[in-house]
Amino acid sequence: MDLLAGLLAILIMAGTTLNTGFAAVYAIRGLRLSRTILAYAVIAGFVANGFLGGLLWVTHLTSIFWAALGVIAINALAVFAHRRMGTPLRYLAAQSKAVVLVWLGASSILFCLAHVEPSQPNWLQDGPYVYKNWTLPVRVQFLVGDMPADNALPAMAGEMMARNLSFRDVRPLAPGQEVSNRPLLMSAIYLPYRLILGGGADHVDTVPTLHYVGTDWPDLEALITDRSFSVYLATAITANAALIIAVILLLQFYAVPYAIPLAIFGFAVTPYFILHTIFTWPKSLAAFILSTAFIAALERRQAFLIASLAALAYWAHSYAILFTAGYCMYLFTEALSGYLKDRTKKSFVDNGRSLSLSAACVVSILLPWFIWTRYGLKIEADLLSQNAGLGLSLIQQIQIKLANIGTIFSFNFMDLEHNSLNGLNLLFSVHLASAIGIIPFLLLPAAICVGPLRFSRLMLFAVLLPAAAVTLLFGVPNPPLLHGWQAAIPILFVSALAFINSHMGRKMLIASTAITLAVSVIALGCRGYVAYRFGDQQSVMLHYLDHQPVDLDSHPVSPISVQGVSKMSLFTAPPAEYTFGPFNAHDRLALRLDVAVHEEVYDYSGADVTRFIVTAHELQSGETYTVFDQSLDVRNNPNDRGWHGGVFPLPAGLDQAFTLTLVCDPGPAGQSVADWCIWGEPAIIPTH
Repeated sequence: MDLLAGLLAILIMAGTTLNTGFAAVYAIRGLRLSRTILAYAVIAGFVANGFLGGLLWVTHLTSIFWAALGVIAINALAVFAHRRMGTPLRYLAAQSKAVVLVWLGASSILFCLAHVEPSQPNWLQDGPYVYKNWTLPVRVQFLVGDMPADNALPAMAGEMMARNLSFRDVRPLAPGQEVSNRPLLMSAIYLPYRLILGGGADHVDTVPTLHYVGTDWPDLEALITDRSFSVYLATAITANAALIIAVILLLQFYAVPYAIPLAIFGFAVTPYFILHTIFTWPKSLAAFILSTAFIAALERRQAFLIASLAALAYWAHSYAILFTAGYCMYLFTEALSGYLKDRTKKSFVDNGRSLSLSAACVVSILLPWFIWTRYGLKIEADLLSQNAGLGLSLIQQIQIKLANIGTIFSFNFMDLEHNSLNGLNLLFSVHLASAIGIIPFLLLPAAICVGPLRFSRLMLFAVLLPAAAVTLLFGVPNPPLLHGWQAAIPILFVSALAFINSHMGRKMLIASTAITLAVSVIALGCRGYVAYRFGDQQSVMLHYLDHQPVDLDSHPVSPISVQGVSKMSLFTAPPAEYTFGPFNAHDRLALRLDVAVHEEVYDYSGADVTRFIVTAHELQSGETYTVFDQSLDVRNNPNDRGWHGGVFPLPAGLDQAFTLTLVCDPGPAGQSVADWCIWGEPAIIPTH
């Protein structure tokens, strides 16, 4: 039933989007004959759905009756507008039919793929898995490769809207995730269909509490059912999959042959597109809106339309603000160039008026959000401070940014350690060659310099500079292709294919697409194998390897180097005791672990014996087994310095669900001042 409800939501939402969108766009005389009218219509339809959702929310008419009445009403108004304007629907449908079918087909297939049931792992690590129940949102997280819980944030916001919960009183949406960082366009689009098809949405007086990392948080995920999240997947996947529309229209704009097959087999089948569509953070929705702004600029549309589209993308995801700024810079340079061509008073007035109108559109679209969150909710946006690494030194910042850039242009085969097929899948998900194809990636520099979309003000300000800004913004290790490059990828893909078509011919286009298809099938096969054979093929890390700098006071998990060998590690000091699990016991399991004492205390006069202990505790019987016990005296015994460890089989009598506890003990003297324990990459692994 959940699957059927979602498929029905796709049909109703897509129909409403196209009906209302074409009515709105056809009313704009300049867009009526545009070859790319479909992109503008879909965006207008999304806005209509979002407006309806927002209206239901602010009026507290959040019931199935009012939601259904609202959907019927906006469709009826659109039909009335079509008749009044004499919209040539048959012509528009014939012009857009193939592209619409690709969009709906991709949405439906990926929606069904998101419901595939992977094998449940023994344990879900902290960090990406804030929520531990094997629910549909968590299954999607695991299916795409241990991504963070961001995929459920718009659904949580939509659940609050459906239940008339206050964003000021119930916060944050999830640990560390304030609504001020998460604009609500996707949630508003989802709300009407949540009310109609997602089951009951009764008001709750108190929100359940989640205890996570020593703090109590509102547990909004507990309000989400698999039924309601299935409807959310349907609407969000349909919105994200609209990016394929922009890709096809861009290829057609540059007269690249086989535009639809190339878009399907060279772009839509890549792990990158599939990941960002199924994993329903609305970055691809923002990318679709920004790509349409790029199309509008190519078509030399009015500046205010380009500016409005660029600003609207922010309501999908906050990273788009950098691209909004880029489009504003582009429009400013265009206006300046227009004036400098003849330097007349009329030119000054015309270009100044165009620029002023564009600025007014941007401000009027963005300002309500900032006023509501800053002064209405009194919640400041902190997304920049979360990701900028503001407490790091300049050297650390440079090192991290260079490493982030490296994930775009070079493969890091260290991700393949321990024979992890999931690591191979990760490479295909964060590298530019995986997003646009190997041949287009190799030819991209030439395409940018001499191709049909060659280096221009539009490419510079609307694509390259914002993408560079996203890359340089992050002061913590994060692949830029996951965090902001979504809007640049379709433009770079089309640029490369247009260059191949104009300089190398159709055969090279087909060969390039065939290679991309083959690589994508291999990458997706690796991910599928990992998802279904998790217990046999994948090591289960005991903790989330959060790439943060070493901080000896707050004990984060980080890469720590001991005598030149770096491992992702948990740093602790006595009295410290960390418990992980539960794990499902079965035969032939082992603990892989390396331990070390921090180099900074090797020659400290107060250093003595440091003891590392790992115990396994059976939950049902209460039995406790010692798995690992080692003492190191780094000051008096040089052989105890460096890493020590290996693979340690779990006790044979361990046949029930169990937890593992890591204990940093001060040793027989009880002196803990210099017992700085480092636990290197602990993991439960199969021994066969």
